[in-house]
Amino acid sequence: MSGHSALHGDRFTMVQGARSSLAKGAKCQYYPLAPPENDLYNPDRLSPLSESCSLPYRRQEDYFQTLDMLDKAKTKKERRELSKATGVSRTPLCAASDAFLHPSFFPLDSFHLPFENCAPWFWDMWTSDSDSTECIHMSPSLAAALGERVSCAYKTLPPTFCGPIRDPHLKRQSQYKMFEWMALVFWYIVPIGLEVGMNQQVLKNFAEFSEIIEFGMTIKARSNKDLALLYEKVYHFLMDFEHLYIGGNPERVYRARLCIFQLIHIPIHIRWNGSMRMGSQATVERAIGEMGHKIRSKKSPFANLTNIIIEREIARILGLLYPELVVTQVKKHSHLHSVFTGQRKAQQNDPHESIERAAVLSYLEQAHPDIHDAAKKLTRYGKLRLENMRTLQSRAIEADRATDSATRYYRWFEALSFYEVVCNKRDIIRLVVFQQLQQVEKELCTLRGIWVENGELGVFPISKVVDVVGIWESDKSNWVYILRKHPGVDVLTLEERDVSQPAQD
Repeated sequence: MSGHSALHGDRFTMVQGARSSLAKGAKCQYYPLAPPENDLYNPDRLSPLSESCSLPYRRQEDYFQTLDMLDKAKTKKERRELSKATGVSRTPLCAASDAFLHPSFFPLDSFHLPFENCAPWFWDMWTSDSDSTECIHMSPSLAAALGERVSCAYKTLPPTFCGPIRDPHLKRQSQYKMFEWMALVFWYIVPIGLEVGMNQQVLKNFAEFSEIIEFGMTIKARSNKDLALLYEKVYHFLMDFEHLYIGGNPERVYRARLCIFQLIHIPIHIRWNGSMRMGSQATVERAIGEMGHKIRSKKSPFANLTNIIIEREIARILGLLYPELVVTQVKKHSHLHSVFTGQRKAQQNDPHESIERAAVLSYLEQAHPDIHDAAKKLTRYGKLRLENMRTLQSRAIEADRATDSATRYYRWFEALSFYEVVCNKRDIIRLVVFQQLQQVEKELCTLRGIWVENGELGVFPISKVVDVVGIWESDKSNWVYILRKHPGVDVLTLEERDVSQPAQD
């Protein structure tokens, strides 16, 4: 393809780029749906969307016809004109494969597109690419307040999620990492923005962006109706984006970068390939980097690489023939209901222990009246581990759905301690003592609630706990925001998340 700066820079469709200037040499490399003063700035450009909201997607037969025409072109000028009219510059090696199918052969990049292209561009538009007269502008004091809260928020984030998140206001230009942009998109921008007074319209638009990426990154079966609703959501997001970030000023069309426009391809990408997570370039880059670091021969690097690949394949085949040679790894279970195992006793003489024990005994009297003299059989723990190797230690937890079928939200708690009641050798009851989060509501794309008043404690079986979550507590209000682990984080390696090793007890 000709690239994103070409007239037809979008590799999936025949949508033309738009200019943001009338100056000589201004390139058509931006992709708004409805640019202002289009007749003056882009007289030959049609609206990307027709009345049926369908895009002019590229077709396999047209693509190969273009390749044939490029091959038969006799002059460089003729090839240039063909490339400009089609967005195709030359024949790729992949086109020789029987599996090649244009334009779905190269999927969207689920990590670089939203987290290294879109998210940094949002931040730059808020802080440095706008002025105080625009609603999208974030003043230095507001950006500093938001960034300071982000850098402190990791203290209540489970260590298995990712490493510390740096202040984007101070560290934006210091190789801000992909997992940090993920954290801003899914955990921190919306809740902290709500509390520090970020513009509500801008925040709502960004929350829609977060929900679109969340939908695309989740591995789940999707119906045609689901994809149609997602397409409509992306369309409205783009229209709102243009209203906020471009307005009626054609000179601001440059803010509608190709990475923003390509979000509209997520529904058809899911139809072609499944979840966006399946199209991650990070996996390829990781393999290339791993291989590249192992090459030691400057004289014959490709021979060296071939030997490395052969050695890896031999090791893999030996593992299939002799499984006992393979070091087994802990299997991560995908189901929600987990079984716990005790890890370490809590400190003795805890001032809250007597209150907790009273709550546990009260629960046992109601739920298990047949157990007698239970106080002598209680063992208190301060830490327990789930089957998925996430450790619960005074962290917020997500429990099973409420018994009321009409309840749409999960129940949320802060685990204070864990108790084991041994009734006999075969019957063991494990309980969690918790502080409940009440008045849970969904605000934009985030869940929030308030801790129960008067320190009232609750007890239920630990089998109802489904996972550990993070929280962010506002210093301006009583709201506590729930931070659930995003599925995209699991695709990154521990090094990419700045997690040196799994949490050990």
